[in-house]
Amino acid sequence: MGVHTTLMDWRQAVAVVIRYSDAKAPVTKPLAQAHDLIAAEDVVSPYDLPLFASSAMDGYAVCANDVAQASPESPVELEVIGEARAGLPYPGRVRSGQAVEIMTGSPIPGGADAVVKVEDTQRIDDRRVRIFAKVPPLTAIRAAGRDIKKGDVLIRRGEKVSSGLAAFLAAAGIGEIKVVPRPRVGIVVTGDELLPPDVNLLQLDSGAIFDANSVTLELLSKEMGAEVAFCERVKDDPSSLREVFVSRSQLCDILVFSGGVSKGKYDFVRPLFSESGGQELFWGINQQPGKPLFFGKLGDVLVLGLPGNPVSAFFCADLYLRTAVRRMRGEPDFEVQTITVLLGEEMTKNDTRVAFRRAFLRTRGKQVVAYSAGPPDSHLLHTIARHHGYVIIPAERARVPEGEPVEFVLPDISRLPRELLKTLLSIV
Repeated sequence: MGVHTTLMDWRQAVAVVIRYSDAKAPVTKPLAQAHDLIAAEDVVSPYDLPLFASSAMDGYAVCANDVAQASPESPVELEVIGEARAGLPYPGRVRSGQAVEIMTGSPIPGGADAVVKVEDTQRIDDRRVRIFAKVPPLTAIRAAGRDIKKGDVLIRRGEKVSSGLAAFLAAAGIGEIKVVPRPRVGIVVTGDELLPPDVNLLQLDSGAIFDANSVTLELLSKEMGAEVAFCERVKDDPSSLREVFVSRSQLCDILVFSGGVSKGKYDFVRPLFSESGGQELFWGINQQPGKPLFFGKLGDVLVLGLPGNPVSAFFCADLYLRTAVRRMRGEPDFEVQTITVLLGEEMTKNDTRVAFRRAFLRTRGKQVVAYSAGPPDSHLLHTIARHHGYVIIPAERARVPEGEPVEFVLPDISRLPRELLKTLLSIV
């Protein structure tokens, strides 16, 4: 199975994940189904926007020269020759001494070069209006092409289709777009001891535990922008796991296992993966938590084996699965990003692996400071409940003192509270 005799560096492991996580082939989708997907090509506008000169407000389209002397004390009276509504423009021309009642968004009639807002007018009868304010030419007129010119790039390849960009495209008459589809993630949580969270635990000493990984990995996958093809609990049974490789793997682009990838008597995932014809790319990372991380390829399907411990599974998915999903989604910023922050308290470790300590960020004046989210033990789930990311303690360091600059992995900026994000952006 290509077993590595030495543990791989975590950055090398991320690079391997990137190398084998190709972006999915683009598909064409209606705008309403393209939200949050990545544009696969530049899209240019086929038209000028606005398509025509239109009114920015309700009022009267006039010749500006006719009302050049208008005032509340000396109003100007004009003949009303018609009406322009959105979708029903006035067909004729406005001449000196005339006005057309116009609604917001309506095309400007020929001959008119300004709009007087309705608040500065008084309708006398069906045929006459009194104007109480002068307006210079082009007042309240939205010029054709002011927003977009024909041929302008509306969205660039690699940009995420937001609601605002979708509105931009729709306004330009574009109803569908070529995008990179979401990768499909299949999740298999292994373990004879696992119970659904909504089941009553009849005996505290039975050895059974509630399954946290199913909901964690499903929600993390969706948070990353993937589609969850399935999420199942499977016993530590070779025949059940073999069926996953034979049939279930065909339903996804990334097959994620939780548990069964270490060296235990009932860790069957790696042997069955090899038996199924899989190519192992790495197993074992010089990191804490998540040392027994496994990654391989089964045909066109990526296979990621996470430790069964919920904290370790969360961290490994946060770092490695997120990288694969972002890469396959076509995101330009798929690589793991780190920032430099100050350590708010001393951190220590007692082995030679790189340690990723769950931590949260605070600001101290103009400085960003990281504090531990709790003890480093891999079974303490409260440390991932509200953490922002991970402080990296290098392999060669046993102690990092308070106040020292450290690398901090921030997988998802949306975890940061709004006030902290505002402070961080002001510092940057």
